[in-house]
Amino acid sequence: MIRVRNELYASVPPASGAYQFTPDRFHIMAALMPDAVFCGHSALEQLGVAYSMWNECWAYTSGRREVFTFQRMRYRPAAPPPILVKQGLHSLGLIRQYRANVIITSLRPERVLVEGFRNLNQYGGLGELLESVDALRRINEKLLLRLLEAYDEGRLYSAVGWFLESSWTILDPSEELISSLFEKRSKGPVYLDRSMGEVKKNRRWNLLIPERLLHWRDGSDCEY
Repeated sequence: MIRVRNELYASVPPASGAYQFTPDRFHIMAALMPDAVFCGHSALEQLGVAYSMWNECWAYTSGRREVFTFQRMRYRPAAPPPILVKQGLHSLGLIRQYRANVIITSLRPERVLVEGFRNLNQYGGLGELLESVDALRRINEKLLLRLLEAYDEGRLYSAVGWFLESSWTILDPSEELISSLFEKRSKGPVYLDRSMGEVKKNRRWNLLIPERLLHWRDGSDCEY
């Protein structure tokens, strides 16, 4: 047995040594927080689309939210989005799946797409988010619009619309979806990611896109 945190211990398989064994980070978070909803980069991992491995584990919880580190993994419990909680929609866009015989609750692709552009730091930054969600193969368009309506932010309509029309995705959105997003796009210019320096304006979506990101997709060398 190895102690993880407080009264939580993990059983070490017979074939493993205590110093070599690494308990599953999702199992740890779920055991500590029974209401955990995995979000951020952890949701990308659970969906199987994460571009790279990450040393943080994110989950929404209504309980205690004390950040801690175990075996070089940083556990980041976070408050559920207040705007969804206020509308009674915190459970909108969730999926429950087995992970090694443990049921894990995480965000569906539609919610990952919306919240990813809203909370880039939880997803490893804009580059990591885009390199991950470009692997999504299908979305529920009605659910996507319902989530956007709940957040009611023009910037999110612009960001999602731009993404769905860009070369970053293999998704094939309907004309009706693009029309709905365009109608509610931001009326003034908004940043896709203010932290990435020089930008170029996409006039269609009123979106200020980092030039570094455009160079990256053009095949030039670029760091996020």
